[in-house]
This record gives sequence, C-alpha cells and structure tokens, in this order.
Amino acid sequence: MQYFLIDAETQDPLPEIINWYGKINPQYINEKDADKIKNWELLNVKVCQDTVFPDVLSDPFFMLSKNAAEIVSHYEPGIRMIGIQLFSRKNRILLPYFLPILPMVNCLSSQSEFVNEDIDISKGVLVEKAISSQALFQLAGIDTQRVVIRLDLLESLLRREALSIRIQELEVV
Repeated sequence: MQYFLIDAETQDPLPEIINWYGKINPQYINEKDADKIKNWELLNVKVCQDTVFPDVLSDPFFMLSKNAAEIVSHYEPGIRMIGIQLFSRKNRILLPYFLPILPMVNCLSSQSEFVNEDIDISKGVLVEKAISSQALFQLAGIDTQRVVIRLDLLESLLRREALSIRIQELEVV
C-alpha cells in the first residue's frame, strides 16, 4: 500500500486562525486526552479577499472540511471528530471544520531523513507491519504533527476535487 504525508497547500492564502490558545490545547489532541476538548469550538479567523478554505488545514493543528471529514468517516468509521466553527464577523464567515482525533502510529523507519533540526521530513520511510489498517493517522515519535494518508483515501478526496492539499509520497519497507 502507498502512503503520503498530507497537509494544506501553503502557496494559497489560507485562513489565519487567531486567539485559539485558550480554547484548544494541542497536547489534548490524542485518543487519551480528547475528552478535555469541547465537542464544538468557535475559532476566529483572519481572512483576505483571496483566502482559500481548503479541505485540509494543518496550522495550528490538522483539521478537515465538512466534505473531507465525511469521506474520512467512510474509511475510518470509528474516528472521533471534534467540531470546529471557523468564524469571521468582519467577513461574515461561519464554516464548519472537524478536528479528527487520529491514532498515533510509531512506524517511521530509521531510514527516514529530516531537515530543519529534525522537524521536516525530507525522505519518509514507513515500516509497513507497524501501520495495521489505518487510512489516516499521525506519526508518533517526532516533535511535530505529521499526518499520513493511505492512497485509497487520498484518491477518494481527489476524485471529489479536494481543495489546496499538499502531499509528499512516503516509502514503505
């Protein structure tokens, strides 16, 4: 099976989520602590005229548009999703996004290569037997949030014309 890192395409002007610090603690975005996050949260966004609302947001944390969340739910029916409303009073925007509580999978091989003080993965190598059957998961054992998507789920998103996503293919051993 093929796997890819997935995040938002940063060449597009994306919504800037502001004042989120007191609302969602990134340390709670895991299966063990997710109950410490409200089921729905309102987050303010700063936008410009050309802002694109992508199907995947990766800053300050990984979120999915409503359409993308529905597709992910077909591949991962048991996945917990916390509702997020992106809100701009000035621009009269109220859009639903979803914060998936992804399993942490320790499958990154020592053959992987990093840049920028071991933050960015320049060559990702996954150990297939450690993955199980997850279609979407977070890499364990690294300091930053990196989300991995399986090829069949990625293709499903792309067939539905997912907006502004960026992928990086990973090797599997």
